[in-house]
Amino acid sequence: MTSDIQNTPRNPADEGFYMPAEWELHSRTWMAWPCREEMWSNKMATRQAYANVANTISEFEPVNMLACPRDVEDARHYLGDKAEVIEMPIDDSWTRDTGPNFLVNTKGELAGSCWSFNAWAGMTVFFYLRFLLTHRFC
Repeated sequence: MTSDIQNTPRNPADEGFYMPAEWELHSRTWMAWPCREEMWSNKMATRQAYANVANTISEFEPVNMLACPRDVEDARHYLGDKAEVIEMPIDDSWTRDTGPNFLVNTKGELAGSCWSFNAWAGMTVFFYLRFLLTHRFC
C-alpha cells in the first residue's frame, strides 16, 4: 500500500513514517548497474561482481536493477531473468547515495524520502547533480 503523502514539506515522522533497519523484512532490493567506466579498472569483472551479488540476493527476494539506456542489454546478459532491469539515466551505481530512502509506517504504508546528497560536502558533486534518483522515485 502506498501513502498519499507526496511532495509535502511535512516531516514524515510526524505522519508515523520511519526508515526501517537494514535487517528488517523488505519486499525487494534496488541496485544500479555500474556505468561510470572511469571508476572501474576492469569493466567486465566489475559487472560480473555486480551480477553475482544481484543474482545471490534474487534467491531470497526480487531485485530491481537500474541501468543506463546504453547498458540495458549488457545488464540483462549478466543478470538473465534473476533481476528486473529498469532503463533509467544514471551516472553512478551506488543507490544509497543517489536513490531514495524508503520509509514505512505501522499501517504497512510505503513512502520515500527525497533528500539532497551533497557528495561528501561537495567534493564530487559534479558527478551526481544531473542524475539524482531520489526525485524521480518520490
